Amino acid sequence: MRILEPQTMYVRPITPESIVSANGLTVQDLPQDQRIGEVVYFSDDLTVKGGDIIDYVAPAEHETAQRLIVIDGELLHTVLEHELLAINDNPYNIFFVETLSDLSVTDGGIEVSQSTKLITQKGKVIKAFENDFCKIGDIVEYRRSGGHAEVYIDTTKCHVLKGSDLYRINDVISPYRILINIDLIARKHKVINTDSGMVIPENWLYMKYNLQYGEILEMGEIAKGYHPELNIGDTIIIHHSVESQAQDFRLLKTVYNVANMPIAEHRMLNAYFNGNNEIFGKIVTEKQGENKIRKIVPIFGHIFCNKRFEIMYDFSKGMTKLFDMEHDYSKANTLVDFMYAREHLMKEYTDKRQALLSGYQIDSQQIRSYDPNNPYTQDEIDYLQDINRKMQEVNMDAEKTGAYVKANFICKIRNHNDKQEHFLVPINYLYPITLFGKEYIKIHKDMIIAKQNTNIMNNEWRPVGNTVFIEPIEEKSETLLEVPENSAVLTKKGIITHVGDKVTALSVGETITYVAITPMTFTVDGKDLLAIPETAIKAAK
Repeated sequence: MRILEPQTMYVRPITPESIVSANGLTVQDLPQDQRIGEVVYFSDDLTVKGGDIIDYVAPAEHETAQRLIVIDGELLHTVLEHELLAINDNPYNIFFVETLSDLSVTDGGIEVSQSTKLITQKGKVIKAFENDFCKIGDIVEYRRSGGHAEVYIDTTKCHVLKGSDLYRINDVISPYRILINIDLIARKHKVINTDSGMVIPENWLYMKYNLQYGEILEMGEIAKGYHPELNIGDTIIIHHSVESQAQDFRLLKTVYNVANMPIAEHRMLNAYFNGNNEIFGKIVTEKQGENKIRKIVPIFGHIFCNKRFEIMYDFSKGMTKLFDMEHDYSKANTLVDFMYAREHLMKEYTDKRQALLSGYQIDSQQIRSYDPNNPYTQDEIDYLQDINRKMQEVNMDAEKTGAYVKANFICKIRNHNDKQEHFLVPINYLYPITLFGKEYIKIHKDMIIAKQNTNIMNNEWRPVGNTVFIEPIEEKSETLLEVPENSAVLTKKGIITHVGDKVTALSVGETITYVAITPMTFTVDGKDLLAIPETAIKAAK
């Protein structure tokens, strides 16, 4: 029996059946942001059971990798209760809402007005499927221009809403929501004081143009229970998407001064049990003598680290025959440097590939056109075969180079609050953030694969949790594996060198067979190792 966190399911993804449109094109009968799966494991507080077929909302792009889990060699997706749309084709957490005009009157004679300058709108729930916080007759507030589906119930035109669409219910903040205030003056000050005139990678624009913190104005009742560390008035550190203009469905209100200039925004956060990727910590002001010191207090398992890191990889092994790129990654010790290097390498190897292939194509055109009445000579055949071999070699080498350029390298990074503590973390899980003029890298404890304390005698790397370090038995592949769409995945063999503190059924020295999904390779003391979760191991002896 597996014990899951509340409101959590592990789901076997199902590829939806294809349909053929009128023009003969094969399409998927499913919205882009929706998925289908079979429930395999579930927490006790849910109404689902094993074998149920569910429709659910696809996770945000930055959460996708964190939602994957391998159990008994099978790739499963983590789904949260609030993401459910239907169970066995029965709608779940869905509401049909009749839109109310600015001067609509409810059945009770209460006038409903709009007070947020057309950002949101109100409506009355006329039909509600299974949920625990909204019922028929409730007045709800939601995004005005949210692209909501529309249906008719009898003769009444309704918006179809999910629970996550609701901002307020009967003028009370939705149970799973937190409302924060973003200081636009402080954000403008941050932009001015960090503007160096340099062109910076996209991820770092978030640091530059978003404040990334705000003051809590309101909290839903369920949000309060899930996050007892937070209180109204706290200043919390947030994910950049909360402020992103592309995420304007979060914007509830813009506050203007007497000169009609915007000075603040009220924005909504999601506060589900597992939805802690939007809140990283709190900013606490402490008085030291005559000075006030701002202190970062990480919460929900997030950790703030120094911005500089070391990539634990022997880059001479990443070179290929045609593309020598050792210098780029080996010198990168910040995310900005790494992103520049990755962008440069992508362009360099694609340009070189195209130039080489174009050259070989020109060479092949030197041979006359084939004529059945005058076949090629053996020398001409050998020449064309040689060109074809070289073109195949270029394509194969380019594929290996592309895998190297895009690899999820393991990085050594130092805890900002404990200079003796270091972590090994995949580079794709490093999140840049700037607060009050200082740059940090934010990581989450669940993404750490190993720890090291340089202040103790035995300071070797120790795998964390159910992570296992292995030394591959067969020759290491130079191709980075893609996460497969189904459970038919490649297996490999290796020897266990280290085990995490939560691994109980495996020992150092055992030979194991494991599922080779996005293997994380790193180099320690000149030895190449792989880090894999215990659940990826299919057999041991």
